[in-house]
Amino acid sequence: MGSNEPAASGQDLLRQQLAAILSADVAGYSRLMGVDERATVAALDGARSIFRKAIESRGGRVVDMAGDSVLAVFDTATGAVEAAVESQGQVRARASSVPEDRQMLFRIGVHLGEIFSKPDGTVYGDGVNIAARLQALAPPGGVAVSQTVQGTIGARSALRLLDKGEHRVKNVARPVRVYFLDDGGGLVSQGPVSAIIASPIGNLPVQTTSLFGREGAVGEISKLLETNRLVTLLGMGGLGKTRLSIETATHVATNFPDGTWFVDLAAVTDAGAVGLAAAGVFGVTQQSGKTITQSLVDSLGARKLLLILDNCEHVTTSAAALAHAILGACPQVRIIATSREALSISGERIWNIPALGVDGATAPAVELFIDRARAGVPTFDPGAHAAIISQICRDLDGIPLAIELAAARVRSLSPKQILDRLGERFRLLTGGSRAPERERHQTLRNAVQWSFDLLSDSERALIARTSVFAGGFTLEAAEQVCAGGAVEPMEVCDLLDSLVSKSLLYVDRPGGAVRFGVLETIRSFGAEKLADAGEVDAVRRRHAEFFAHQSGEFFEIWRSPRERDAYEWLDLEINNLRGAFRWALEHDDVDSAARIASDVGDMGRFRLREEAANWAEEIVDKARAVRHKRLAVLLTWCASSAWAFSRFDDAKRFGEEALSHKDDPYFDPFIWAFGDLAFCSIFAGDIPGAIELLRQGAEHPTDKVDRFMMSFHLYIMATAGYADDAAKIADDVVKKVDAAGVPMSIAVAYGAKGAAIESKDPAAALAAYEHGVDVARKAGARFMETLIAPRIAALHARSGEPSVALRGFERMLDSFGEATDIASVSTWRASLAVLLAKLGHFEAAATLHGTYAQVIDASGVVPEISVAIEKVREALGDEDFATAGGRGSSMSLREASNYASEQVRQGLEKLEASGPA
Repeated sequence: MGSNEPAASGQDLLRQQLAAILSADVAGYSRLMGVDERATVAALDGARSIFRKAIESRGGRVVDMAGDSVLAVFDTATGAVEAAVESQGQVRARASSVPEDRQMLFRIGVHLGEIFSKPDGTVYGDGVNIAARLQALAPPGGVAVSQTVQGTIGARSALRLLDKGEHRVKNVARPVRVYFLDDGGGLVSQGPVSAIIASPIGNLPVQTTSLFGREGAVGEISKLLETNRLVTLLGMGGLGKTRLSIETATHVATNFPDGTWFVDLAAVTDAGAVGLAAAGVFGVTQQSGKTITQSLVDSLGARKLLLILDNCEHVTTSAAALAHAILGACPQVRIIATSREALSISGERIWNIPALGVDGATAPAVELFIDRARAGVPTFDPGAHAAIISQICRDLDGIPLAIELAAARVRSLSPKQILDRLGERFRLLTGGSRAPERERHQTLRNAVQWSFDLLSDSERALIARTSVFAGGFTLEAAEQVCAGGAVEPMEVCDLLDSLVSKSLLYVDRPGGAVRFGVLETIRSFGAEKLADAGEVDAVRRRHAEFFAHQSGEFFEIWRSPRERDAYEWLDLEINNLRGAFRWALEHDDVDSAARIASDVGDMGRFRLREEAANWAEEIVDKARAVRHKRLAVLLTWCASSAWAFSRFDDAKRFGEEALSHKDDPYFDPFIWAFGDLAFCSIFAGDIPGAIELLRQGAEHPTDKVDRFMMSFHLYIMATAGYADDAAKIADDVVKKVDAAGVPMSIAVAYGAKGAAIESKDPAAALAAYEHGVDVARKAGARFMETLIAPRIAALHARSGEPSVALRGFERMLDSFGEATDIASVSTWRASLAVLLAKLGHFEAAATLHGTYAQVIDASGVVPEISVAIEKVREALGDEDFATAGGRGSSMSLREASNYASEQVRQGLEKLEASGPA
């Protein structure tokens, strides 16, 4: 959709059907445009004509040909496949006449599945999603199809289908079996699907180097996980615990339908933040009246997943407590922990990691040395140095990290020179002792010290100063934090490159950006050297000041059309922000702490990172004492956190104090507290008062930056009983909010417009809702999605489409069932209760109503709930109604979400059993 929702007409909102979906796009389209834009556009026009003719000649309908994409639907899979094969043949024939670097080749995916058609001809649903994922998996010039298509055309003798196995693809709950078509004329590339397959469910770090000597270990640990729910990989630093845990998780991923998840505790310097770090991985926020660990346990209770708790040794007690809580309440969760010491909790199974084998020319340690040496010097020939390399690996006791550090020196030293210098260093550091019983950790320390000693003064200073970073850092951060003294700002880039080449730093490229990382062993060593140099406080202060400054920049980006950039920055830097905030708070750097807390507060909340949202209350008293310029923003976030946890008196106090500074030019202008006070009024039953507060906020000059109060003014009017009045101003508000260009405000405004016009034009309302959700999703504003998604499902419920509505709730619960803010919880549960009541599931409606009714009155955000619940009470009788409500009120957040999901499932089964709705 564009900036305005498309017109819609017709009585039926959606038509559900089984169809074959063809999805195609150009492989490397951006590169082709860069090579020759005019020729690419001309080739694309020709390809579109080919696709359209092939599609329509086989009874298909072109749905979309925007950009380089093609989307079409067919009544039969045979028609879709024939169109795909013919189109590819003709497009490939055209491409063969131009140079290879300018050839336009398409990737096509075909799936037979369920779709929903709108009156305007557009389609959506899981079927479209799966076809698009298959398209992404197809090789350039090839066609990938799903098993449903294979089952339909498998007997066709003209085509062979190459089974590429089951794979997990993004946003699809179940694995998809992928087949490549082979027409005997080059339709299939030689590359395996695994090279282009989407990542499995979870967040395992991508590994870019080969693993040596651990194949048997992966098998053994995998076997242990079958009968043990906690396996701790035990060993000193440098043995490869992290890498082995990731390799094992990858190996067993298909056993865990809810994913394999990695929590890096090396970046957590505060033991109290262990639970927050784990919760952040899953997007879980703290529930009212519960700790973050209890909230996380509620979230994971029904999931079957594998969790890696990596680098537990410096937070052993907290990590053990977290693992114990998860294992005790989440029967289908299994954990791999990596540590230098055991967690020592019930059920733990220890697996000690051995060093790599060092004997023989094909020993794993020798293979590792050769592989890493060739990474730096591709022409390196180990043949003439076999005995020396073996001796190096023996001297380093088969410790992978030590071997990698030594191999990195092949750039500047011969293997013989490396061996000689290692021997000199070890004799110096161990008093000449080379006794076999020398502990391996001393070997590693000596190897690190040896590598450190070979650095220049500038390199030593830089690697020590990088130890203050948590979770990686950018070049800009290193230039600002690490420069000074022996490190000139202009040489930081070259120094970083040098340290990467020596394996003391590594490079990651999330989203294409360059980011540097430090292995925990190196970081710990560097921290010691930083302390020895007496630079800890100075470097940490620069670290805090840098992230305070950067958070201010991204606060402005967040309230702009680049909102997604701010969320991506927050995701990458949350560990650095936490460390900077904690250090500043503990060392009375009020300015840095106040700036960080004020800049990332609601940014974190809208990203469902409640940890950052709660920092404001920790610093607000000190900020008030020094009259910090960001005080009004801090007070606003305090108010938001308070009402989200039902502390309405505190919320009102903070909000009123925030607004007392709104016209004082000394303080940074900020007026979102109008919204916080409005929510307090809503849940106190004063809807007119809430609307008046938001009107004042919308009219304040400060709101012109992001139009956030204006959008929420319209939203509350539309959803709290003033839809007709909202409809009169909706177009004007949407126009102004669109002009400001801030996605979070646009999402809310379109959600509000949908609610305002829903009773008069449900089709147009659906289009507005979907546009709002789409804007929020693309921007990464997950909080805004939770506001609007339930309204789409509720609209289908009111429009006589219960099966579509229930499926909408099913998808929404998968993504947002654990949202903890009051507005989201009350909206989706109340909306679902209305639907259940309409379907005659009275006990379920009463139970779900009980899960929130004792905390808030949801009628302010879902007016229909009052009538629906009264109908339920009449149907059940007072006694049964009270019993069901009491059962609901005793449920935890996760239990309530599980209950809702089960009721949705049962509702769908009953509807399917009774025939089409």
